[in-house]
Amino acid sequence: MKRLIFPSFSALFMLLVFNSCNKVDFGANASILSKKSRLCNDWLLFQISDASGNPIDSIGYSENLVIKRDGTFEKTSSLFQNSISTNLSSISGLWRFAFEKESLVLMNVTRNINIEYDIVRLSNTELIIQDEKTKMSYHYLPNEK
Repeated sequence: MKRLIFPSFSALFMLLVFNSCNKVDFGANASILSKKSRLCNDWLLFQISDASGNPIDSIGYSENLVIKRDGTFEKTSSLFQNSISTNLSSISGLWRFAFEKESLVLMNVTRNINIEYDIVRLSNTELIIQDEKTKMSYHYLPNEK
């Protein structure tokens, strides 16, 4: 019994130490999916929060973010009023990870747009990113068509 106590406590201690080193909550640490595999998806905006973490009323606003494995993205936003959809904006371009895969950069060369987000949470069922400039958070869920 005494032979099992020390290795058990050592393993538990190591698990706690290495688990606390993550700066970003990338979902399940034991996931077999890479960060790129979890990020590449068709995402639908669920909620926007201001810099203080308060939800912003976005009724009628819709945003779709498609991140592809080939390094491209498409981001489309629409406004719904009186059952009529109006396309507000649409950008596409290239995406990449930055800062040891803790940030996401969306680049549109033709319009000279570079948007950088801190990745707050990344799993295959949830994406939360925070705009580095405005500190607004965007909570996405997979788009189930």
